[in-house]
Amino acid sequence: MFLGTVVLYLDKGYKLNIENNSIYDRCDEYCIFVKSKKFSDRMRYVFEIRFVKEKEDALKLASQLYRDLRNFLISKDIPIYYNNKGFGSYVNEMSYYPAITTDYGKKNIHCLSRDLIGKCFDDEVIGYNVYQLITPIDDFRFITHEVNIELGQEFNKDVVEECAPKSDKELLALEIYNLSNSNLDIRVAFVLAITSIEVLVGEVVYKPDKYRQLIKQINKKVLKKNYIIDLISEQSNEAEEVIEYVKNSVGMLGKLSVLEKCKSLVKENFDDSDFYNGETALQFFEECYELRSKFIHAGNYDYKRIYDRKLALRKVCKKLLSLA
Repeated sequence: MFLGTVVLYLDKGYKLNIENNSIYDRCDEYCIFVKSKKFSDRMRYVFEIRFVKEKEDALKLASQLYRDLRNFLISKDIPIYYNNKGFGSYVNEMSYYPAITTDYGKKNIHCLSRDLIGKCFDDEVIGYNVYQLITPIDDFRFITHEVNIELGQEFNKDVVEECAPKSDKELLALEIYNLSNSNLDIRVAFVLAITSIEVLVGEVVYKPDKYRQLIKQINKKVLKKNYIIDLISEQSNEAEEVIEYVKNSVGMLGKLSVLEKCKSLVKENFDDSDFYNGETALQFFEECYELRSKFIHAGNYDYKRIYDRKLALRKVCKKLLSLA
């Protein structure tokens, strides 16, 4: 037997008018049961798709229910959060694990309390997921709701002062980096991490004179109206606009792009002995920037490639932000 789940957290001040421990939908093949509970000042809803015999059927039902619920809430301007800490974003096509427990941890979690003996545990997936039940449904538990784990951090005056930003620009970069850590939509977090580096290279930087001289020569030809008049209709009065647009576009080639400035920053702070995900720091950053650009400009993303690089990208960002 398989259990499909859809887990959502709603922002404070919002709730669904649905009774806790109630039937959302039922038919001969399955039953959808709803559980709700308030965590801090946010509401957590779990839709359990019970009594499904095949895994693929459970996955299909959970995926469709998640998309239906998500789209409904977005249409009502109700923010969806992906944990009870209040971090998250409106939309996430993929499911999200707040934490992943080792197999050893799952087998031995009952050692923490006698009340946990005989229960079956798994990691909660925010969004949708499917679990194979080897115990009755009432003995199934999410680990994150049975165990409270906190990360301790050394904290004193000297440690704090070491991380103090030196300029307003660095402060802004740190703030954006912080947003990347607090946003649980991994795609958005990935983009924000790279944006924090882009902030550091905001100034205009020109290419060497030999490039700029060539660009000036090209622009001189563009300035001649006869040079492009054949490219547009004789009846058109757009010649001046076309000339100005081309001139400005060509002129931009004399400046380093944001990517080129970021690459220069990486070269200054890393050498070829620094490897991230099996690549040099420069190769790694170029690939991350490509993933970012595809997502931003084309709406395309490779979730696995982003996920596999998120921790290494944090290390690169922290070094460039002087946090490591």
